[in-house]
Amino acid sequence: MTSLQIPYAYTPNKTPVSPIIAEKGQELSCPICDSIVVLRRGDIRRAHFAHTPDTGCSGEGVSHKIAKQMISMMYLRSVRKVVGSVTTFRKCPNCSKGVHFFQTPQYDDVACEVEVGKYRVDVVLLRDGEPVSGIEVRDTHPVDDEKWNAFEELQFPCIEVKCKDVIYMWEYDLESWRNPIPNLSIPMRLDLKAIKHNLHLFYEDLRRVYCNECDKDIDNEDDMLTAFIPHLQF
Repeated sequence: MTSLQIPYAYTPNKTPVSPIIAEKGQELSCPICDSIVVLRRGDIRRAHFAHTPDTGCSGEGVSHKIAKQMISMMYLRSVRKVVGSVTTFRKCPNCSKGVHFFQTPQYDDVACEVEVGKYRVDVVLLRDGEPVSGIEVRDTHPVDDEKWNAFEELQFPCIEVKCKDVIYMWEYDLESWRNPIPNLSIPMRLDLKAIKHNLHLFYEDLRRVYCNECDKDIDNEDDMLTAFIPHLQF
């Protein structure tokens, strides 16, 4: 069997690392099968990681698992008061033009693959051990209507994000900081764009924080929690 290429690997502490900033000789593993992978980076082919021959791992689902780990890690860093934050946003329901930033319920922990009702949710924010909000990561198939209806019955706020958007924003922030902070492997912030959500059910708990269109005349930095990300199209 030929060696198989994977776009992201794990460091020993399960931090996702891209082949662009991974170091030669660094111990790296496959996010799916946990076997050792080898960094391939040269002048001709695109940088990547490869399994050793006859590993038996297809590498399927790597991007989905990596995206979940990125989200979970950033929320966990926030809980632990480590540098790193998550910003969630969607199209503003007031003006339908700007980007509406919203708050998540208060949480004190985060976990992947948690049961909510009869469904398993990709990433869940917890408070006192109970699920209070979720993030579903879309790789190939969207969350079906039956699951959304169940969330509504359970009064469980959730957003759905694209796997490729999560990875893109992780890499975008790393690229922004790489020059002043060499060898940075974890971004300072991660922006999540909701492509689907049920947040209209939770306006009292998830109030609008800031809209870059409705509130563009506000000159108060406290109200402008984050800058608009113009390169993500709705």
